[in-house]
Amino acid sequence: MKRPVALFALIALSAVPLRADVRVTSTTSLEGAFAAMMPGATPKIVMQIKGTKARADVDVAGQTMSTITDLSSKQVILLNNAQKTAQFLTGGKLPAGMPPMGLPKIDATVKPTGRAQTISGVSCDEFSVSMSMSMGEMMGQGQMPAEAAEMMKTIRLAMSGSMWVAKSGPGVAEYMAFQTAATKGEMLSMMTAIPGLSGSGLERLMGAFANAGGMPYLTELTMTIEGNDQIAEVMKQQGPIKVTTKVTEVSTAPISDTVFETPADYKVIK
Repeated sequence: MKRPVALFALIALSAVPLRADVRVTSTTSLEGAFAAMMPGATPKIVMQIKGTKARADVDVAGQTMSTITDLSSKQVILLNNAQKTAQFLTGGKLPAGMPPMGLPKIDATVKPTGRAQTISGVSCDEFSVSMSMSMGEMMGQGQMPAEAAEMMKTIRLAMSGSMWVAKSGPGVAEYMAFQTAATKGEMLSMMTAIPGLSGSGLERLMGAFANAGGMPYLTELTMTIEGNDQIAEVMKQQGPIKVTTKVTEVSTAPISDTVFETPADYKVIK
């Protein structure tokens, strides 16, 4: 789980914060067979933005991984808080000995539906979301035998649902600037230069969400398996998985500079 959590945090932070300090807290709930295997797991993400620095803390099933991004130095720091270690990524290069991060090619679309509703006192517009990626590519990054990855190359993981986006409200302008810069700034170029991320469609995925033009307050996606072979049919029997992510708090209070510093007692992994 460590690499997916770290990668998710890295993707979340690939942007240039342009305005005031912003702190966004969101939680995720799971429904379906996968949720039954992780009882009580409610992933939580806290994103903090200050100037050209940003930090994401991702807490999943008791594990917390943190990512600190500094655009001015073109550096990303991955913190393992359980082991008190730090890994530095500079200029699109992975630390020596660290395997490619690996991300499957992603097809994604985000389109407005014209519907609106109020969530947590904030007016939000609905966007339809669809994404698709190869299960073989997801699991073929050295994490399973090549034969097994080959058997799964025709199976795809599909996600579809809705995203409710706030165009105005506390922190929304700052968040919009954050996302827009993610698709145009140097940080995206730096990320796509990282081995395993180049050609994955990451820039298209980020661009699709940025084009929504606001802060997602509620995202509801249903994950299903697509494929006609025997393995796909067995996986389909597990049923769909619903993933719901909701913003629970937005703060524009000042954030201390120390939040973006590597703790002195953390060991730097070369």
